[in-house]
Amino acid sequence: MKTALTIILMSLILATVSVNGQDSISNRSFEYWNTNSPEFWETTNIFLPPELYNCSKTNDSYEGDFALKLKSIKIDESIVPGVATLGHIVLYDTEGGTPYTQMPTAFRAFIKHPSSGDNIMIAIEFFNKGTAIGGGFFQTTDSLPDYTEIVVPITFSKVSNPDTVNITLLTDMGVSGSTIIIDNLSFDIQTSTDNPVKQDKDVMLYPNPASKEFFIEFPVDRKYEIVIINSTGQIVEKRNSVSGGKENFDITGFKPGLYFVNSVSNGEIWSGKLIIK
Repeated sequence: MKTALTIILMSLILATVSVNGQDSISNRSFEYWNTNSPEFWETTNIFLPPELYNCSKTNDSYEGDFALKLKSIKIDESIVPGVATLGHIVLYDTEGGTPYTQMPTAFRAFIKHPSSGDNIMIAIEFFNKGTAIGGGFFQTTDSLPDYTEIVVPITFSKVSNPDTVNITLLTDMGVSGSTIIIDNLSFDIQTSTDNPVKQDKDVMLYPNPASKEFFIEFPVDRKYEIVIINSTGQIVEKRNSVSGGKENFDITGFKPGLYFVNSVSNGEIWSGKLIIK
């Protein structure tokens, strides 16, 4: 009887771990660390010499023992931003993520931004079979010396559950000393189906990466507001489409890097990432 009870208890524990690992944010309070990087998160520390790091564990936590601190540092004449992601860091971008199958309505976190005037950003992305189907974006240049809760709305472009989520945290790419301290990440989950997410077909953005121009092709012929934001949170172009269909953008004067492209129409929001090389 004792052996059977032990097996049942172990099965329940394993089942709980499996569910939590699938539909919760990995190491969301940054309590677990491997040296200077939090478990389950990839950071820019992997690209720096052993004696240098711009991601670190701090006792200045909102709750629990630790929080995550990211800081932009200057090496020679270059500034290396602090980046942490649930996926993998690639040139000018992040990719991949961790398994996740729910459709949250908002992302929450407690943050400090002790520096001022620089831009810190948080990007949340949801994927289904490698295709982006939803997400949210936060950025601020405001000084936040005390822990402040942020709430980032999450929107989905179509009604289909994701299989992957990626969260990317980023300090200013152009300002040495730009700092964010973050703790207690969570999602708001809508349990009621009274207000389902509006369904919309995918917006097409191509070519990506791009070098001279790119196109946005919309699924419905109606007016759209389109905003392009660079990696420091600055709006570099904003326009209203004359009609739906396809819009062309000349980017010959844009610096290489990561950009966010947002469009809004009839209350529906679409957000994508563009790499300019």
